[in-house]
Amino acid sequence: MSIHIWTVAIAAALAPAATHASTINVSTAGSAAMIFLPVSKEVGPVPWSDVGVAASITMVPLPVVASVAGSTSYTLSSPGLAQAFVPGSTKLSVGYGSVWSGSVASSAFALVQGDMTFGIGPLHADLPLLTAKLNTATSGDPYAALQFGGTGIAKSPIASQNVKVTTGLSADVGPCPFCVTLASITAAVDLTAQLQQILTWKPTVTYGDLVWYSTTKTLTAADTPILVTGDTGSVDNLFGDPSATLALTNGETIYMNILPVVKLNMPITEQTIVSLPVDLSFHAEIFGATADKTFPLGNLFNVSTGKETLDLTGEWFGARAFSIALDVTQTCGALSCRDTYKTPGVNLSLGTIPNLLLTDLLPTDGTARNFDPLSDGPGTDPTRPLFPNGACSPDDPALCITSLTATVTDVPEPDSLMLFAAILIMAEGTRRFGSRRAGRGPGSRPATRHTPRRTPGRTPTGC
Repeated sequence: MSIHIWTVAIAAALAPAATHASTINVSTAGSAAMIFLPVSKEVGPVPWSDVGVAASITMVPLPVVASVAGSTSYTLSSPGLAQAFVPGSTKLSVGYGSVWSGSVASSAFALVQGDMTFGIGPLHADLPLLTAKLNTATSGDPYAALQFGGTGIAKSPIASQNVKVTTGLSADVGPCPFCVTLASITAAVDLTAQLQQILTWKPTVTYGDLVWYSTTKTLTAADTPILVTGDTGSVDNLFGDPSATLALTNGETIYMNILPVVKLNMPITEQTIVSLPVDLSFHAEIFGATADKTFPLGNLFNVSTGKETLDLTGEWFGARAFSIALDVTQTCGALSCRDTYKTPGVNLSLGTIPNLLLTDLLPTDGTARNFDPLSDGPGTDPTRPLFPNGACSPDDPALCITSLTATVTDVPEPDSLMLFAAILIMAEGTRRFGSRRAGRGPGSRPATRHTPRRTPGRTPTGC
């Protein structure tokens, strides 16, 4: 898991001090990137466990980059002259308004290898149908979700690659051309690999301020500010008891400090999906039995990375704070003193805030939750073998198929490439030779060949 963070600039535009109302603008800008891990899965074969279409899929999400920009203005009116502040009763309301913009973007690619696979008894062969490297990209605007709440979503266009294949399979007894056909399969395959990426985000924005009491118009490490959150454009700050955190003396001036803050939590979910719409039509005659299987065009396999989520957290503070001056008057009796607070003539100014609280937009989960690939569709259902006895006849176990040959002929057509594959299975006498893998090139090309064996006691007949 790699995380890249860009520096966030925070600025404040300030109104002149000691006016009827003061405004502080908090800039809310930042960006961060997240990398989700690739996942791989193998699916198939379909429609039978020993004869059918299989695929290997690798999905690679590329970095998801999120950025936000905008500002929130906080405005506080000056309290009245010589206004009494009563702990637990007096309230200062800070109004706020925000403007947001931003973007969420990513891309992804997938490697898909689709094969016609044969695993009949000890014989195995793969006939490549489709090799696809698909690329897609998506982006979205989180403005509406940031400004008004809710969830945003962006879906990439579907990237796809298609191939059409017609295959033939035959099983023979005896060395051809003097042979008897025991089994034959004809199949038509229309295979497409599709890739789509989906991003979702659901930001939660908190507007508020930090309140603390001090003898200077600043924030130090010794201060303990309290967060007050706002609602519907207003943050209502209730005046507390300064003597709880300060040792007060009669006649001194203290400050109620209010520092505007904006907090953002935005989970971003990424999902990469590979779909394999397949149109399959099989007709088989195996050792005297007939089998037919048809899958109309549809998503035979849907393979997904799962919904991987990483939270982005942003936190921005004003570079200045509202500082309300309060004169302290202590009235002491025999056992205790009572403190009262009133505003002097000039009672609202802007305090300075050192860089103690400035933060970035950054991921907070540490690592992405990486799921195992998820798959569904009819192609994920359990399948049975087309040759339940392996390469041998159910009626005559001594008669076994020992040779497998696959060839492909490319025939270009307008708008598509039609591949004609001929698969040959033969059973012969007692001799057995080695197998070889033939090179593949354009035109007609053998894929795999196993030389047959003659089963003792069997005499081939002509065909």
